[in-house]
Amino acid sequence: AVLVLTFVTAMLSLDLYWAAIKPQNLGFVLSMFVMSWGLNKFRFNSNKEFLDAPVPMLLPQPWIRPYANFMAVISVLIPWMLILSGENFYKRLIVMAPHLYLIMAQVIMETIGSRLRWAVPVRLLTPVLFNTFRLLSLRDWFATVMFSQSMTFAGSYTSVDKLLVSLNLVMWTFNLVVRVCV
Repeated sequence: AVLVLTFVTAMLSLDLYWAAIKPQNLGFVLSMFVMSWGLNKFRFNSNKEFLDAPVPMLLPQPWIRPYANFMAVISVLIPWMLILSGENFYKRLIVMAPHLYLIMAQVIMETIGSRLRWAVPVRLLTPVLFNTFRLLSLRDWFATVMFSQSMTFAGSYTSVDKLLVSLNLVMWTFNLVVRVCV
């Protein structure tokens, strides 16, 4: 409850102060929670075998922790460091905030699903739908950074921004393909 309250407060303050979070992202997160809760309550609640089934591993066991750490660094830590570096603060915040918002919402949804022991199909559906929807914000981030004015113009995006958004786009697309195809 504290995690959810902190997340909602932080995101609403970001949204109210800088208008960085798009309304469709908030709508998606709320509808995902309602849909996941509804599926778990009304579809899978009567199927008790789903409750105790282990979540299938999508990558070999030794790869999971380094892969998750790498994704956390390129998707959360480095974007926040760039935003807070002070250079182009507002421009970076506007293009990176939807992506960060959806990642944090996904982490909270997966935590809720795990802690409340939601059915495995619902817990597997959460990252697939979040990754699919997040690709839209990554597309917007990519287009803004890659097709902005030249790097010599004051206030434009740097090569670090371009590398970061390209890496995020490739890795989250790979993540979605691995989750869907495996």
